[in-house]
Amino acid sequence: SLSAYSIRLMSEQQMNQNESSLHNAIQNALTLCYAQEGFYPASMDYLIENYGIVIDENFIVSYQAFASNFRPNFHIYRIGVEK
Repeated sequence: SLSAYSIRLMSEQQMNQNESSLHNAIQNALTLCYAQEGFYPASMDYLIENYGIVIDENFIVSYQAFASNFRPNFHIYRIGVEK
């Protein structure tokens, strides 16, 4: 039905917005950490504990750090959604 479709569409838009907000928060935390502390953290846990990053239960973050002076790579995955 149209109303069920509308609810799914709104839910999808909210998930997209949440994913984008999380991505921006991680990017900002990485920049702030490097500016304040002179290194990029070795793990996502450091950003969670020290920079207030909160990961919604609908997402998993893959975080790969190479060295403390190289910006880590990360990717956000939605739980239950194939990309």
